Amino acid sequence: MHEFRFTASAGPCNEPQTVALTVPIQVEYNNTPPVLTSPELPAPMSSTDPPILIQRLVGGVFEATFTGTDVDQDPWFFRRRATGSIWRRQV
Repeated sequence: MHEFRFTASAGPCNEPQTVALTVPIQVEYNNTPPVLTSPELPAPMSSTDPPILIQRLVGGVFEATFTGTDVDQDPWFFRRRATGSIWRRQV
C-alpha cells in the first residue's frame, strides 16, 4: 500500500490556507518468473544453489540449447555472459 499526500496552499490577504488530501494506492501485480531449461544442463534444486561449473580443455567446445516459457506472456530479454571464456557465434 502506498499513500500519496497532495497539498494545496494559497495565501490571499496574508491569510495562508492549506488543504491536504491523502490518496491510498494499492498496486496488484502478480508475475510468474519465466522458466529457462536446457537438456545439457541439470536443473538447479533451489535458487540458492551455486552456479553450474562447466570445464573444458583448451580449445574444447560446449554447446547448449535453451528453451524458455513465460506463462504471463511477458516480453523476453536474454543475455549470455561468460567469465574467463571466449564465446563464438556460429553463422
